[in-house]
Amino acid sequence: MSYTRRAAAVMTGVLLTLACHEDPFGPLYDACVDEMKTVRNTYVNTPDREDRVTLADGRRAVVWGIAIQPGPVLTPRGVAFIWSSASPASCSVCWPADPCWTDEILPALP
Repeated sequence: MSYTRRAAAVMTGVLLTLACHEDPFGPLYDACVDEMKTVRNTYVNTPDREDRVTLADGRRAVVWGIAIQPGPVLTPRGVAFIWSSASPASCSVCWPADPCWTDEILPALP
């Protein structure tokens, strides 16, 4: 891991720690840390944007835009990490082609 990327990861961790204090999305970040790390490692410069959405059923979603990837690969438009207080330790990862990708998530991506 390059110095720049390592520094960015450390700063992200610090900012998430500060941001999660009494933040209604804090439990989502805690539950989804491994899934978010996997997406960051898979897609370079991701997230290129982030939006937070509270779904109609009370679940919370963090929607990441995925940066265009180098090379001849198709890049998904985004990914949503979904958390519910009914299952506070679990995180659902939802891609645009998945049935969990709803009209409530779509507006978060331009």
